[in-house]
Amino acid sequence: MTGMVQEMQLEFSKYWSEYNLILSCAAILDPRYKVKFIEYCYTKLYGIDAQRYVGKIVGTLYSLFDEYMQNSVCSSCATGISVVATNISDVKDEFEDYKTFQRKLGNLKRKIEDDSSSSSSDEDDD
Repeated sequence: MTGMVQEMQLEFSKYWSEYNLILSCAAILDPRYKVKFIEYCYTKLYGIDAQRYVGKIVGTLYSLFDEYMQNSVCSSCATGISVVATNISDVKDEFEDYKTFQRKLGNLKRKIEDDSSSSSSDEDDD
């Protein structure tokens, strides 16, 4: 029985070491969790060594983002669209129209809900 448990533990460790980085990155990108959740989980798993693993995960996310930005800028240049974000405020400005869209959509939803509730109360009065 001990041999089987050790073999299973070895297989688990092998798969965990290969996939924990990917799973951790996915959890951080999930809006319900963030880096703090990963820090908590890794502290439970690895104790005082947790920060080393968390640092690797965060570093990987930064590397992925940097690569994304480089590819994004290159593909924009290739299509003739000039989008170069030199700092975070430039990126925020590029999405201002999306924020405006979200506000308008929210206002429209509220108006529809208000109209719907007022027409329902009018029907109740009849």
